[in-house]
Amino acid sequence: MTEKKLAAKRLLLFLVLAFGISWIPALILNRVFGYHAWFETNRMPLFALPVLYAPALANVLTRKLTHEGWEHSLLRLRLKGNLKYYLTSLLLVSALSLPSGALAVLISGGDWGTNGLTGTELTSTLLITFATAPLLGFLTFGEE
Repeated sequence: MTEKKLAAKRLLLFLVLAFGISWIPALILNRVFGYHAWFETNRMPLFALPVLYAPALANVLTRKLTHEGWEHSLLRLRLKGNLKYYLTSLLLVSALSLPSGALAVLISGGDWGTNGLTGTELTSTLLITFATAPLLGFLTFGEE
């Protein structure tokens, strides 16, 4: 099999597994319990959190099923000589979260009192967003 055909086979298998692992349980839960009873209640995180890892699981399964191995997976942590890139990526994730955090605060429709949103409230929300973005990145590793 040529390298292009093998790559296409791996990609197709990955997509089938990733979407299957994500969507099949959602369709079953929707059919059995109904959308409103399951997806609009506090039960949603029980479904959503494991599904975040479907692409990571699909990657592992694809590599196993196609005997690809892990040699070219680029998952080895190489801090020596690369620490500045790792730190830059963490700061970049945080920096990119600031505009989305600011936008969410400004359009949230929350009750910010009669005087509107104060500078302190906006600053504290943005600082929390900046600080938690890398942590959330680690918690959802493999989602995208």
